[in-house]
Amino acid sequence: MLVNTGILPIMTIEYADVFPILAAALPDFKASELDWQEPLPYIFLGQMQDFVCQKARSGSFIESDQFSSLLEKLALEGDNNVQDLVLDGLDGLLDCDLGNLVAARFGPRVRQLWVERNNLRQNF
Repeated sequence: MLVNTGILPIMTIEYADVFPILAAALPDFKASELDWQEPLPYIFLGQMQDFVCQKARSGSFIESDQFSSLLEKLALEGDNNVQDLVLDGLDGLLDCDLGNLVAARFGPRVRQLWVERNNLRQNF
């Protein structure tokens, strides 16, 4: 769906279309046949976060960069349901012991959301 912003049209990613984008984002993290048969974006994103954190623990941040690019794209182009998915992804990453190292690679929009989520969590 195209949204007219008055400047340039922006493609909006709808939640119904998000799974293939998630599945293609990290070349070393593949969706299984079952994932494709019954796509569950929240669960898949959670598994992807775990994978990214595991790779970061082993010293590889290529996946963090790919994950950060994915979240930035979804945050900028996603519909409201995709926005909720991004926030859930950030909440899950807060539980990663190296979450701040992964977050250091975030683009401007996701970095802003990360700071807001961190502040919200610290106030509880």
